[in-house]
Amino acid sequence: MVGAEKQQLLINDLCKRLGKSKEAILNCALQGELPLWIAIHDMYLLPDGYQPHYEKDRMVYPPEHFHTYAEIRLDSQTLSQIKDMNGPMLIVSELACFNENEEPVTLLNVADETYGETSIIGINTSQLFAKIDAIEKFDTKSGRHTALKNKKDTDLACELDAAPASTLNPKDHAYHAEELFIATHCWQALFASGEAAAKNLKKTDIKVWLTEHYPTLSATAVDRIATIVNPLRK
Repeated sequence: MVGAEKQQLLINDLCKRLGKSKEAILNCALQGELPLWIAIHDMYLLPDGYQPHYEKDRMVYPPEHFHTYAEIRLDSQTLSQIKDMNGPMLIVSELACFNENEEPVTLLNVADETYGETSIIGINTSQLFAKIDAIEKFDTKSGRHTALKNKKDTDLACELDAAPASTLNPKDHAYHAEELFIATHCWQALFASGEAAAKNLKKTDIKVWLTEHYPTLSATAVDRIATIVNPLRK
């Protein structure tokens, strides 16, 4: 999901939003269209060309390069490995990547600073994420931005109040139809304006919108409502 403070979308949610598989998302990243990042904790990010420092024949790691939290962008080689591996985890001893300033760095996990030993690094591929601003640029380039742009809760509330469902099918009505209410809301958000971008939307895009705005819906309900909302193409 999206973290308000960090504005990220994890890869599983990204697949839902864009209607693409993980392999397709990785291809987008490899082509430079949508950078993928991952958060690391309590590790070193050594600058490119860093020369190890030794004291009494033991490597000493500089504290200024230690990060309790940082975000790193994966390079093409790592992305290719993840794609080819098609598994949940990438295990390495050190990792070439880029920091938040787009500078090349080496990720290193130090198990024991006294002896200078390094431990393995596990990259959980389900924690890969894209940043919201990059996703919106991707949406704009593909013509999806206008119809699928994330809205704040206050905006959604205004849409619900303005939707015909709120007057024709109010929530306090004895015979309120919840799925009809959701379908009306969805249609208004994506198609009511008649904008050109809506012409390119498919049933998959409608499902993405429903999943984002009504995450408790079952997959069956999402498919059923999307079928209703999907316009008859002329």
